[in-house]
Amino acid sequence: MNNRAAYNPYSRLPVNEQAMFFGRTRESEQILGWLRAGAGNIWLLGQKRVGKTSLLFHLKHHFLPEWGYVAAFVDFQLLGNLASGNLCYEIAAAIFADLQGDPLLGESGAPLFAPLRTLFDLQPAVELIAYLRAVNSHIQGAGRRTRLVILLDEFSRTTDAYLQGKIDRSFFELWRGVMQATAPEISYITVVQQQTYNTVSRRAGQNLDDPSWHIMELGEKLVLRPLDQEAVCRLIEWPMRNFVEFGPESVAAVAALTGGNPFLIQAFCFKLAAHMADQDRRRVERADIEAVRMEFMQPTESVFAHFLDMLRGIGNQVCQTVATLAEGQAAEAQPRVTWAQIAAAQPGLPEPALRRALQELATCDILIEVAPDAWTFSSRLFQQWLALNAE
Repeated sequence: MNNRAAYNPYSRLPVNEQAMFFGRTRESEQILGWLRAGAGNIWLLGQKRVGKTSLLFHLKHHFLPEWGYVAAFVDFQLLGNLASGNLCYEIAAAIFADLQGDPLLGESGAPLFAPLRTLFDLQPAVELIAYLRAVNSHIQGAGRRTRLVILLDEFSRTTDAYLQGKIDRSFFELWRGVMQATAPEISYITVVQQQTYNTVSRRAGQNLDDPSWHIMELGEKLVLRPLDQEAVCRLIEWPMRNFVEFGPESVAAVAALTGGNPFLIQAFCFKLAAHMADQDRRRVERADIEAVRMEFMQPTESVFAHFLDMLRGIGNQVCQTVATLAEGQAAEAQPRVTWAQIAAAQPGLPEPALRRALQELATCDILIEVAPDAWTFSSRLFQQWLALNAE
């Protein structure tokens, strides 16, 4: 087995290794600025697969420790049953477990004490507040670090459960009280799916009493967008630089297919690295990229599921129309579809509804309005798959 076959750094999972994390300098510095200014609550919003969890990992393991913060990671997907479990205890237990690996706390001499479930059964919110304060005091007693930052991943699980009637409003009232009682001495960086946030925001605009909105209206908000072009090119080329050689045209071709979505880049490059190992060659040619592209064209390909989840209502119909029209211009490097073409292909849709659907597709980073009334797909790969497999 050659070295290329034995080594493939790309993955569809969130990035946990610093060597595979590219971009997000602006976002990291913005978060640091807010923390230094005393922000207690920071909401990290973004579409699925845009890299929110990867950014949390980067903040926890690399960025925040460099600036004197201890970060504890809590994944709401790994907590117990939201309807019947004691979430306050589970959050405290997750923080305790995560901080066991912190090198500073390990060197401080005095071990961090574990939360006691029996105490949380009596007064969950009071005990959680007391426990978080105790952890923060323990951190400050260890020296040189300023305070605790709690990173909450997949918080959308709670809001989705509320909208589905699985939990009641009391959890959000409790959590708002916990945050207000502990911030800004303790800061919270919370991941929420963009679709969930938009749903809750619309409900608030309709004067529907949604308790989750009373939490989300507190603090700063940072929307995570696709990677910029420099980060895209580095993510494509840099991880395999010792095994695979990209020319500028090859990097540009992969970037056009994947766009700035880090998940798509990782998925495509994973298959490309495996393909180059099978070929036992270093230099990536256009034929190699085309061979890998074809592997993604199967109707059952799951890599586009996060895009499909965002296609709601007539958005699905409009997106398929734009994909089909763009396929008619396949010879162009970045096929543009105009308003006149879309309107002609969808004569039954009223103009306001059609324009609203296009705007929502652009907001979801599926389409890019490259000129007034002209759109292209952010990912040629998804556009080609959709045109080929449109119902």
